[in-house]
Formats: sequence, structure tokens, C-alpha cells
Amino acid sequence: MGLKSFVKFFSLLLFVIFIVFISFSLFIIKFKSQSFLGKIVRNYLLRMPIVTSILKLDEPGDAKYFYIDPKKGSTLVLLVSVNGEIVNENIEYWLEEMIDVTLGKNVIVSKKLNYEYPKKDFLTDEDLNMIREEVSSKNKADLYIIYTSSYALKKTSVGVVTNKDTIFIFRDAIENLSEKGYVKDILEKTTLMHEWGHLLGLDHLEEDGCIMSERVEVYDVFPLGVDLPTEYCQEEIEEIRRQF
Repeated sequence: MGLKSFVKFFSLLLFVIFIVFISFSLFIIKFKSQSFLGKIVRNYLLRMPIVTSILKLDEPGDAKYFYIDPKKGSTLVLLVSVNGEIVNENIEYWLEEMIDVTLGKNVIVSKKLNYEYPKKDFLTDEDLNMIREEVSSKNKADLYIIYTSSYALKKTSVGVVTNKDTIFIFRDAIENLSEKGYVKDILEKTTLMHEWGHLLGLDHLEEDGCIMSERVEVYDVFPLGVDLPTEYCQEEIEEIRRQF
């Protein structure tokens, strides 16, 4: 076999291996994403931005390696108010503290964007995704914090993440859970930190004293705001550090 033939054969072999790898990865991610093997494959692929883009991976946690990349010295955040919903005046301070503790990076808040959406209340996941796609297509950022009214799937949800780079905060739920301003601030801050944890790949924890407790997301009863965690517990910080 001549050199040219060998190079051609080797190139073809590499191409076939690549196609088989992509096909296998697609199958595992699409049909077996919650399996042990599926999680391993997905976590491996998330380290490769080109493959991640080709496969269009866009679930909460799929941008975790992008966020923790030590080459990125700062995180660009866009604040969005949908239909005039109030953006908390403390949000920039919370973001600075949250991202410094979890990533050790600076925060750049680009601007606050006002966005009008035809539907006012009880937004579905489809509504949220439409808002996110419209906003992100015209305004580039690493992280989008979008304030809107209420969530159709769970009226008591204060926040939710439906994809890899966006946190939705539901103002109506915050207003309905307490009349006290400082309690509302605690609810909003802990929810922001909780959803950010999901974007960094953290799962729920059973410990009520940790930010990633499931109760820091959906409230079926009026919580005592002062009892909610306002800092990440050591277990959560260690899990984030393990991904660096």
C-alpha cells in the first residue's frame, strides 16, 4: 500500500470512527440520557464546545464547563424585565457575591432589557423558551436573568431553569408568599442561587440547610424567610470545585 493510499485509508477510517462516535452519542443522549452511561457520555461531550454545539445540548447544566472555564475571567449577565416586571435593586450585588463564591470570577452586568410578550400570566415552558430565544438571538450574554409574572406548571414556583444559560424569576409568586420586603428579598436571593446551582450541574439535596434543597424553588406553604439558607453549604461548593 502506497503512502497516498494509506493516508486516504486512514482519513476514511477516522471519518467512520467520528460518525460512529457521534451516532452513538446521539443515541445515548436522546434515549438513555438518565442512565449511568448516558450521564458519563454527556458529561464527557460537554467538555467539547464544538460537539456540544453540533448536538445542540441545551439542558440545565450543559454550560457548566463554559462557566467554570478558568480562561474566562468574568461572566457577562443580561437582566431582562418581561412586561414591566420589577428587577430587584439588589440583583447586581447578589450576582457578584454568588459568582465570586462559586467560580471566583467577576460579573459584568451589560444592561437591563425591557421585553414585551403578548401573554401576561401563567407562562408555559414553551412561552419561556420563546422569550429566551428571542432575547438571546439579539442580545449576547453568558447568563440571562429574566423576570416575568407567573409559571403555569406550578403557581408557587419562584424560579426555574429550562435550558443551559437562563434563570427565570417569577415575580407574582414572590409577592404572594410574603408581605414583608426583607422576606421577599431572601426568597428571591435564595432562588437565584438555587437555579444558578442547577446551571452549574448541581442536583437537589435533602438537607434543608443547603441552597440546593428542593424547597428553595417551589413553596406550597408560606415559608419563614429567615429560615431559608442564604449561603451555599460546603457540600455544594466541593461539588462545584470537583468540576474544575
